Amino acid sequence: VRPILPEGSDEDAVKIGDFESVSVSTVGAATNVVVHSCGMKLDGKTPKVDHKAFRVHSALGPGCGEHRVFEVAAPLVDAALEHSSHATVLCYGQTGSGKTHTLGHLAERLAEHVFEARGARAVALEAFELKGGSKGMLQLGAGQAFSLTDDSKPELSLFEGADGVVHVGGSCGVVKGPE
Repeated sequence: VRPILPEGSDEDAVKIGDFESVSVSTVGAATNVVVHSCGMKLDGKTPKVDHKAFRVHSALGPGCGEHRVFEVAAPLVDAALEHSSHATVLCYGQTGSGKTHTLGHLAERLAEHVFEARGARAVALEAFELKGGSKGMLQLGAGQAFSLTDDSKPELSLFEGADGVVHVGGSCGVVKGPE
């Protein structure tokens, strides 16, 4: 989650009254992602903002650096490899906020980590962007995800497997061997 940049790409949005739509809240050991949802009261005239907190295992706020992202992600990848499972890192932020840059850096560091710590001979990575659906719902099918591992952002497909998990299809990903 990254902040609105009042003296950067978000300057015009701030002038008209936009504000953070998502924030990270940590109280004690509990971490929450808080969604700030704008709407209108029942009278249809009075604006309101609802704040809905979702408890998550971990969330990193806007001041977090790339090294911290790696520190959080590496144990997830290790556990996924150990249990033949998946690991997911979700980046949320406005266009131009650095999500793709952060994921690119993370992918490089994780590949190095897997080679060094796990003795891997090859690692396949995919970073992708999800297309927003109506009312924020994820939609399955073609054209709902785009690869971030290629500047042309080729379309990927989302589908539900027999295991009940949503999978990404059509990815060539990035396959790396030890340097």
